Amino acid sequence: MSWKWLAIPLVILALVFLYLTWEVDEKYALYIIPSVVALVILFVFGPQIDWWLARRKTPELDPKIRHLLTQRSPYYNNLSAEQKQRLRDRIVLVSMALDFKPQAMETVPDDVIAILGFYAAQITLGFEQFLLTPFENIVLYPGPFPSPQFPEHWHASETFEEDGVLLFSLDHLMKGFLNPLQYYPVGLHEMAQAFLLKYPEKDYPVLDEATWEDIRKISGIGKEKLTKYMGLPRLPILPVCIVYFFTIPQRFKAVSPGLYTSLVQLFQQDPAHA
Repeated sequence: MSWKWLAIPLVILALVFLYLTWEVDEKYALYIIPSVVALVILFVFGPQIDWWLARRKTPELDPKIRHLLTQRSPYYNNLSAEQKQRLRDRIVLVSMALDFKPQAMETVPDDVIAILGFYAAQITLGFEQFLLTPFENIVLYPGPFPSPQFPEHWHASETFEEDGVLLFSLDHLMKGFLNPLQYYPVGLHEMAQAFLLKYPEKDYPVLDEATWEDIRKISGIGKEKLTKYMGLPRLPILPVCIVYFFTIPQRFKAVSPGLYTSLVQLFQQDPAHA
């Protein structure tokens, strides 16, 4: 249910009193005011009302998105039935909280919204708190883009901490979800970055340049190639580790068991044995 359904009887009531005012007696105009005030309140607090209703009874995830997860996400398929339901519910709720600002495109497809909701829900599945507030503002470009932070670099994604904004190349975002072994999942990367910024107090593993060699062994992609793909002058290593922790967990555990255990403890989940 949406707040818009709650508004329907108020609209009807206001129209009835408007008709009575026009056709019967002007005294009925006083009765229009409460309906209009209630409609204004619903309009202003509509998103919060929808969120409250969805938390009480979360709508089922669109079957097309559920099928997409089944076809494309080994992480999802490795979850228990209970965990899958928990993840699907959170995708619905996170997707409601995201605010999209498409650039050079009119609308944002439902599957794109769900994919970003999936990444946020994936990272936070082990926690009760699953919204990465304030990083709920999403700017989408069709392809690589420059930005005020990196005006000379056409890049695939970015997290702008000051405004709580995640920026993505739609082309890179979709390729990374549909084929994460061939194309780096920039959506998961930026959600990992948002998590790190939201929870700076957590006990994160200490990494150094030698960890990049483990990343190369895990993924088959070295630091230079991955940095070039992202299009930025610097690439922090911890989000990269988090990406491969979720996308290639068995390989990650085999190559770097100590770091893998640290990330299991950090995220309170074990993707290799979900």
